[in-house]
Amino acid sequence: MTTQSGVDVMKGMTDIRLLVEVIRSTTKAGNRPLANHMLITIAGTIEAQAAEIIALRSANEGLTATLEDEQVAHMETLDLLRAERSRVAEAERVGIERAAKVAKHGCLVPPDGGEPTAAEIALCDEIASRISALSASTEPPAGYKLVPVEPTQEMSNAAAETKGQMSYADVYRAMLAAAPKFEGDPK
Repeated sequence: MTTQSGVDVMKGMTDIRLLVEVIRSTTKAGNRPLANHMLITIAGTIEAQAAEIIALRSANEGLTATLEDEQVAHMETLDLLRAERSRVAEAERVGIERAAKVAKHGCLVPPDGGEPTAAEIALCDEIASRISALSASTEPPAGYKLVPVEPTQEMSNAAAETKGQMSYADVYRAMLAAAPKFEGDPK
């Protein structure tokens, strides 16, 4: 990207070329004092432009150094992000392996991450069968029924059909009768 100063320097270079042509013409015409004056003017212009070029180079070097520092910082951040991504991927892989072992054996995987022993598998199977037996035999006591926490649409419809015709107990019984049935709930 060219700065305004850079444009000015390039314009000055064009002006100097034109002045050199004018000086040659003036010298050939025999007007040496004017040619000398023009040479002194050109020398001053060249010195000013050289100073401006040096300043631009210095500014450019400073910007380049800053950009290089920022690039290094960005690369370091990118390296950290890549390392973190690798750590997360490894943790996910280990978690998936452990979950697969739990699914395979139906019990917890030993803390060392290895395979459970036959005795551990047998114990897990025994605990699972006891839990299944307990949940299958659980039924509400006589006079009770399992119902949803919130009434279903069917239960609400049954209550609406009884409005004004029955007591609250009759509305309640109509809602219970419309409640969905669950496995293990004989009522």
